[in-house]
Amino acid sequence: PAVHYRDAPRSHFQSQTTLEQAGAQDGSGWLNRYLLASGGPTALRGVALAQSAPDAFIGRLQVRTLNSLTGSALSNDASEEEQLIETLSTHYGAQAGGSDSAVLAAVREAGSLALQDVGFLRSLHADQYQVAGGAVYPETGFGVHLKDAALLIKAGVGLEAATIDLGGWDTHSEQGNGAPDGRQARAFAGLDAGLQAFMTDLGSRTNQVTVLVMTEFGRTADQNASGGTDHGNAAAWFVLGGAVRGGIYLGANGWPGLAREQLREGRDLAHTLEYRDVIAELLTRHLALPAAALATVLPGAGTTSIGFL
Repeated sequence: PAVHYRDAPRSHFQSQTTLEQAGAQDGSGWLNRYLLASGGPTALRGVALAQSAPDAFIGRLQVRTLNSLTGSALSNDASEEEQLIETLSTHYGAQAGGSDSAVLAAVREAGSLALQDVGFLRSLHADQYQVAGGAVYPETGFGVHLKDAALLIKAGVGLEAATIDLGGWDTHSEQGNGAPDGRQARAFAGLDAGLQAFMTDLGSRTNQVTVLVMTEFGRTADQNASGGTDHGNAAAWFVLGGAVRGGIYLGANGWPGLAREQLREGRDLAHTLEYRDVIAELLTRHLALPAAALATVLPGAGTTSIGFL
């Protein structure tokens, strides 16, 4: 609980950018910098399961963005798709003599990678994927993306980092006052059902997986006149996986409190845990990033672990 950063605004966009760039000054995201620092072939090491890549994946490396594994096709006919890939490959191939501009070279690279992925993703037969353990994914975009992530993990494609977005938390009105059928309760139920299915489906593979649930800010401590809460400050982040030591981690500064005089500007939960320290523990303990590389990947992160892994 109480995770955020100092002097944070109440802007969705600015806070998302701040959290996902995580201290960099060059516009790159922390996951892209991790992939760069840890080396090795890019392939499908990083995947954004979305319509567009989040800031966390923006950077020098090309990272795959896939809205659906079953929808990543050029044609429903395999032979026609093969012809299309062959034809398009001639257009996306590298220009002789390296005469392309940097922008055009990046476009060619992205197009070439996408064409490679089409054939590879078809070979995964995502439309025939069978979930394990009796898992039931929600019939939502969130559920589809979680199931796709599970498939990629089980297929052993070398996936190291995947991002999935879940909206619906901007409850300025009619939040539900804690009722089980309220807007916020339904949002939590969708999050819960998706993560439950994902971890059940992975089975023993959860020992190699860590999930971080993060948000750009929390809600105000008081309900407004419209029965909702407005943009706040610190929020609870969640971590789950086989290596997680369950519990509540308050950090060295402890719980900030909800008394009026303890709230930030009299309305928001104050932050006592620096968000980069949470991410740093994932990088160093789960992804085994060397300590010497941490300052490059995550400028400003502390060196004392929180202890949840």
